[in-house]
Amino acid sequence: GFVTREMDKSDRRKILVRITDAGREKAELDRSEISARLEKVFRQLGGQNTAEFIRLTERFLQLSPKFNHE
Repeated sequence: GFVTREMDKSDRRKILVRITDAGREKAELDRSEISARLEKVFRQLGGQNTAEFIRLTERFLQLSPKFNHE
């Protein structure tokens, strides 16, 4: 009930998938729950460890695309 599927009227090979209101509500609820959990984790880590985590994550994201083509 979170998405609908229907055939495209102009091209029957295409399937149109749309999120429903229930799907939007579920996605927002999930986002809120994830944010609350992350907030608790970062609070437990403390400011210095959280900053280090962010720094290392940014570095990881900078480096990882270099290895996609190997």
